[in-house]
Amino acid sequence: LKDVAASRNTLKRENVMQQEALIRKAEPLAALLRTMGYELPLGFLDQAWKYLLANHAHDSICGCSQDSVEEEMMNRYHKAGQISNWMIRKGMEHISRNISWDRRRKNEYTLCMLNSSGGEPDAMLECGIRAEQRLNYNGFSIYDDKDREIPYQILDRRAETRIDSDIDAVQRMYHEICWKIVLPVPLTPGIGYASYRIVFQNETLLKESQAESGIACQPPAKSESWPYLYPVTCTAEGMENEYLKVEIQSDGTLNIWGKETGQYYEGLHFFEDESSEGDVYEHISPARPSVVNSRSCSWSRRCIQQGPLKCSYRLSVRIAAPSPDNGAARVSAGDSDKKIIENQITYEVSLYAGSRQLHFDTVIRNQSEDHRIRVLFPAHAGIGSAVSDVPFSIEERPWNQFPSLHPFSSFVSVGEVKNKFVFLGKGLHQYQLDQGDQNYLAVTLLRSQGSLYAWAGGKNPEFSGAQCKGEAHCTYALYFPAPQASRGEIKRTAQAYLSGLLTGQNKSAPNAGLPVCQTFVRCSSGELILSALKPYESKNEIELRFYLPQSEAVEAEFQFYKNLRAVRKIRLDGRTIEEMSIAKNKIKLKVNPYEIVTIIAALE
Repeated sequence: LKDVAASRNTLKRENVMQQEALIRKAEPLAALLRTMGYELPLGFLDQAWKYLLANHAHDSICGCSQDSVEEEMMNRYHKAGQISNWMIRKGMEHISRNISWDRRRKNEYTLCMLNSSGGEPDAMLECGIRAEQRLNYNGFSIYDDKDREIPYQILDRRAETRIDSDIDAVQRMYHEICWKIVLPVPLTPGIGYASYRIVFQNETLLKESQAESGIACQPPAKSESWPYLYPVTCTAEGMENEYLKVEIQSDGTLNIWGKETGQYYEGLHFFEDESSEGDVYEHISPARPSVVNSRSCSWSRRCIQQGPLKCSYRLSVRIAAPSPDNGAARVSAGDSDKKIIENQITYEVSLYAGSRQLHFDTVIRNQSEDHRIRVLFPAHAGIGSAVSDVPFSIEERPWNQFPSLHPFSSFVSVGEVKNKFVFLGKGLHQYQLDQGDQNYLAVTLLRSQGSLYAWAGGKNPEFSGAQCKGEAHCTYALYFPAPQASRGEIKRTAQAYLSGLLTGQNKSAPNAGLPVCQTFVRCSSGELILSALKPYESKNEIELRFYLPQSEAVEAEFQFYKNLRAVRKIRLDGRTIEEMSIAKNKIKLKVNPYEIVTIIAALE
């Protein structure tokens, strides 16, 4: 069953999206709000889990069932997502509405950013800013808690109509102006939030701010400047920030220079479309496979974002793949004497200021059948293994290990200290270590198969959806970690890439009581990985689960933002192992190699 990790990839991507929404967003948010004395309706989360787990039957999540099963699964995923998104929105509205600033202005709103995953977030955040059309705001400034003006870049601006329904089924309609922006992420250690204030502006407010009576409309005085930020720049050849220089080649590949290590990577990110005689369980290459390499095709490109915080290029190609009945051979775009079916691949590659990550949004418009499309990255010839994550563990696999197809959850790391790069994927779960003229890391983006069992011969109409025709959206990134980065840090970076930050915008209430920035839980060990943070069965307790994916034990200190009343260590079945000693708001915990630890904490 080694290839089911890439069968019906739409299901895999949707599954990751909804799992992350529950495990890394809705549940941690509900737990943190509980410590503040605010309860979200947890019965909704139970229902979302029922929808999600109903999709985890063996043949369902493997993508080996009929098309009607996939349709039912997508319906359940959407129901689970509606619940999670509603819980997240309500929770973030509560936090942002109750944050207290020293001064409050009538045209001022709070933008709250919550790290609920315990991961290492990227340097920049894309989010939305909304304002009602009737207020006629035509711009805004953003400030942090030290009154420093925050730089931002507008990516898009449009008018939208939004209908909001609350738990009592009361509907409200909003006509809004929506700005999509990118801005620097505030540094918040551990699990916690930070806030910016948004000061909206229009001509009337600007005139009022010049009058003595309009002081409340003025933006805050800048007490100090924003820390130095190296901008990202676009050139005719590519993009560059303080860590990476990216050169876009005419064949659609990327040459990347890592400035910290001096390493130069050539020919990264090309696509290979290969015919298949397999089925939904396994990819089987024909005796004479047809393989189309995107490096032999003609690419178009254009710059769509020019900085200073985000630069993006859009590249597109039509891959002329011969039909499977051609008997096949290795072909290029110039072969016109065969029956040709075109598959279009368009990808946007983005580089942010201050980031070690290169982000990709790839859309495959698939028109052909019985094939697979992979994205490939040349690797250094001397590399002996690859490192990837699986549930509750991080595995190292030799380059020549059989079989060469391997599963992964969120990242694959290739290379040694100086020439290391990491593939971060959202809902992509299969990689291969190819050896040819050089080593390649190959990640499967799409498998198109119309047969349940290849040995039975013929295609099954009820499995035609497994051909994955139409648009397939793939989101992933290349991460070039600092030379000293540990496996735990890479895993937390992958975790943050999957989850992102939660954001909420609201008008602050006077004397609301919540601080502008707050760290709820902080762990002293960088090797422990948070796998769960959620409300426990008792009304005043929260549950935290960590695991240690390494062969050496660690001793970690956990610091909470409130004093603790009681903490106990439990088994996975809920039985108590021991009552733990408490020092006000801190506990110490020894974690053995590859151990999963669950603690239940009651805060004052």
